[in-house]
Parts: sequence; structure tokens; C-alpha cells
Amino acid sequence: MSKVDHILVNSGRTPRSKLTRGLKGNRPRMLLVSLIALLTAFIFFTQPEVSRATQSLIGSLPGF
Repeated sequence: MSKVDHILVNSGRTPRSKLTRGLKGNRPRMLLVSLIALLTAFIFFTQPEVSRATQSLIGSLPGF
């Protein structure tokens, strides 16, 4: 192994090390997506027009 190869293998700037950064695994990604979806739903349903439309829709159902 040449000196250049040895430096590249032991360097922290190889493309292999770039793959290990960020969200590792499926669980953190799903948590992030869930939190964004909940935040979006909260912002959407707290709008006055949407809440009035939702209340009138639920009010038109029998038993509610």
C-alpha cells in the first residue's frame, strides 16, 4: 500500500464517513416526520375558517 493510499484510508474526509452523518436509522426519521405532520395539522386546524367548517361538518352528523 502506498503512502497516498494509506493517508486516504485513514483520513476522516473519505466519502464513507459522510454516509454516517445525519439521521441514523428509521426511528428518528419517523419521529421527525410525525412531529412535522402534527405541527402542520395543529396549525391547519387552529385557523378560524377551518375550525368553523369542521364544527359544522361534525354538527351535521347524527349523534354528535
